[in-house]
Amino acid sequence: MRASSSRDSKRRKSKLLLAYAGAVGFLAVLTVFALLGVTPAFFVPGVGSTLLRQVVVAAGLVLFAASSILFMRLYRDSRSGILFWYSMALALTAIGFAAFYFGRTVGDPIAWTGRIATYLGGIYSLVAIWSAIRGSHDGLANSQ
Repeated sequence: MRASSSRDSKRRKSKLLLAYAGAVGFLAVLTVFALLGVTPAFFVPGVGSTLLRQVVVAAGLVLFAASSILFMRLYRDSRSGILFWYSMALALTAIGFAAFYFGRTVGDPIAWTGRIATYLGGIYSLVAIWSAIRGSHDGLANSQ
């Protein structure tokens, strides 16, 4: 039984290493393509957003909103602090994406609303991490 778990651990490590290498390789290739000017335009100064930007922001908006709703439902059932703060962080990020989607210029009030919501989403994410760390310490103290 012990040899089997050791083999599974090695297999997991190799898959994890392959995943990290793939992510780094993908980002390296994407960076080179961007530096060479091969990637499509995302935002054109003086003209505005491209269709690609609108699609990417809309996809992010939908995915963050759906994730927020799912985590809110999990929170409703468990009343876990981390689920509350994380669902709120996702919701604020989705609100920020919505403002980015509908904003037309860089400095308009909608753009600033998006920035503020996204920054608050980051702060809420930090609170969720702090809540998780605090919860894990509380769990260790209770188990001893």
